[in-house]
Amino acid sequence: MRSKSTRQVRELFAYCITFNQIQSCCDYF
Repeated sequence: MRSKSTRQVRELFAYCITFNQIQSCCDYF
């Protein structure tokens, strides 16, 4: 989302990868 800062996006992406929640991450974006 454009409204989110780069830092927040990177942290969220790292979270998705760490917990193998790629599908949830894709759904979020």
